[in-house]
Parts: sequence; C-alpha cells; structure tokens
Amino acid sequence: MVGTTGDLVGVRSNADGVLILDRVLCQDKDPEYRTCAKQFERGRFDATTGQELDGFKPKTNGVQIDVATYKLASKKS
Repeated sequence: MVGTTGDLVGVRSNADGVLILDRVLCQDKDPEYRTCAKQFERGRFDATTGQELDGFKPKTNGVQIDVATYKLASKKS
C-alpha cells in the first residue's frame, strides 16, 4: 500500500502476515484531507506499544502512535 494514492487507511496484519483494512482514517475526496492526514505518520508500528518499527525492532528516533486511533502520540526528536 505504500506509494499508492487515495484514502489514508489504517491496517493490521494477522498471524499469517496478511494486511487487513482496519479503518479509513482520511478520505481522499474530503476537502480537509491534508489537515486530517497531518495527524498520522506513514509507517509500520508495534501493535501493542505504538512504537515505529525498523524491521522488527523499534526505530531509533522514531515516532509513537496511539494504537487505538493511529494518531501521532509523539513527534520525531
């Protein structure tokens, strides 16, 4: 899904590694799309802690998201 255009979505992976659409976060056709999208960070995150991942380890100087909403919890330092 990286590099595609359209709606901004939140996905989860199941035990088999298959991506499952969890919810639409911002709709592309919404005039406030850019404002909405600023609340989120594109990337891979730990489903329990919300830490941004580099492979399977927490990313150095990565961001953290709220796992319930996918919104940014902290910005990069």
